[in-house]
Amino acid sequence: LLQPTNYPTDLPTDDPTDDPTTSPTQTPTTQPTPLWMHADFYQAEDQILSDAVVRSGGSGYEGAGFVKIGGKGSYIEFRNVDGGSGGACLLNFRYANGDGVARPCGINVNGIAAGEVSFPPTGDWGAWGYDSIVTQCDAGSLNIIRVRAKWRGGPRIDSMEVALS
Repeated sequence: LLQPTNYPTDLPTDDPTDDPTTSPTQTPTTQPTPLWMHADFYQAEDQILSDAVVRSGGSGYEGAGFVKIGGKGSYIEFRNVDGGSGGACLLNFRYANGDGVARPCGINVNGIAAGEVSFPPTGDWGAWGYDSIVTQCDAGSLNIIRVRAKWRGGPRIDSMEVALS
């Protein structure tokens, strides 16, 4: 079961006083975390690329290599992505970013803008992390997920995991 990396789980208490001698009027609450099931993995190096290249140097990647996304507008396109019966889906990307700043990418699902993934620095080009977005997938296995660099270039993408709620 997966949880998105940026999903808030703790909400602040609703304490109307600042007096430390007064008991809080409400205990902390927790926002329910969706359970994600039916995870499928898609290796980046097996996908459609535009101004992006497959590399196999370095360490820590899985499969035959990873994709180095080029400059602004370059992309990797995951085709035939299984959306199950349709609805909410978690796209969880395994990536590396050895730059000192985030390398944001726009995410399109079936030609429709779904949002942005920031891909913050991981500390090194061989240090792999995860970043995710929750979006909507169509029913069936014909979904197309495009990850497009928004400015100076995207991160290295190793794989995408898709989980359904």
